Amino acid sequence: DRLEVTGTPVPVESGIWMIAGSGQAAVDYSSNGMLVFAPKGQLTVGNSTIAWMDRAGAVSPLLETLRTYVRPVISPDGQKVATAMNAANNDVWIYHIGRGVLSRLTFGGGNNDFPVWSPDSRFLVYSAEKGKSPNLFRKPWDGSGVEERLTTSPNTQLASSFAPAGDLLSFIENGDIWILPLDSTGKRDPWPFINSPANERWGFFSPDGRWMVYSSAIFISN
Repeated sequence: DRLEVTGTPVPVESGIWMIAGSGQAAVDYSSNGMLVFAPKGQLTVGNSTIAWMDRAGAVSPLLETLRTYVRPVISPDGQKVATAMNAANNDVWIYHIGRGVLSRLTFGGGNNDFPVWSPDSRFLVYSAEKGKSPNLFRKPWDGSGVEERLTTSPNTQLASSFAPAGDLLSFIENGDIWILPLDSTGKRDPWPFINSPANERWGFFSPDGRWMVYSSAIFISN
């Protein structure tokens, strides 16, 4: 009557396959109350590791523990790896290669994803849900500073890349590529770099900052 959860949880089965980060399991009840599930070892989707691959194709794990790692990116100084982890709420984590330490960078609920390193390896820009849609935020990689909101928009925004000088950031919004200035003036007025009927995504600056490569597609529906 009160729609409240009561009582103490009781273990039912310990051999169920489950994604450790989110608690997702392949389990359901039949109409007569019979429990059906996928046992451990039957599915591998979701859990993964992060590994190095050399030029000969040899693979060696960087992180041994299987987790829901997605979109790992190496810092420009080659010392750290930022990765998102899928869970009930995605978060950004940092693995320090030399120290062998994995630490969580983002907190506070909502999804935090798509990390991008600043050219000096000091900061990460990522998309975070702090309202209606994911916008862009910035934070020191070691968590030593507060999280800074960079944009405010009702639309989803995904960071792509920094210009070599670190004063410009490309990002995606509504199928277009935008540029966000991040210079010392403190002004945060983004402007459209490509605004067309096509769906442009993932604008990456060239190493000299003069060019940008991106993907573009026009979707036609009947």
